Amino acid sequence: MRMECRVVAFHVPLADTDSNWHVLPAQPMPMTSMNVSLPEELKEYVELRSRNGYSTPSEYVRELIRSDQKRQAKDKLDSLLLEGLNSGEPIPVDDAFWTSLRQEALARLEARRKAASGQ
Repeated sequence: MRMECRVVAFHVPLADTDSNWHVLPAQPMPMTSMNVSLPEELKEYVELRSRNGYSTPSEYVRELIRSDQKRQAKDKLDSLLLEGLNSGEPIPVDDAFWTSLRQEALARLEARRKAASGQ
């Protein structure tokens, strides 16, 4: 099984630092194979693109898939944010709100655990 390492970077805006990019450690990813049939024109395009900045056609295709995954995640987040904005009147979210929410979540979790154990 081949393994590929990927470096993941994320941006966190921090006013007190010059660099606000953080890199997570590379994590090995198991690789599998997939055959894809392409018309000659698309095959030539992929080969051309892979020669300009990518070491192999597979690397180029993986990057396309990752870009699509990011776009899908952004679209989902945008949808959820719009749903939240359209869900009703805003409520104040302060420390008391988060404390109450955390307590409610813990109480529900404890109730589920008790129900699952038959207590």
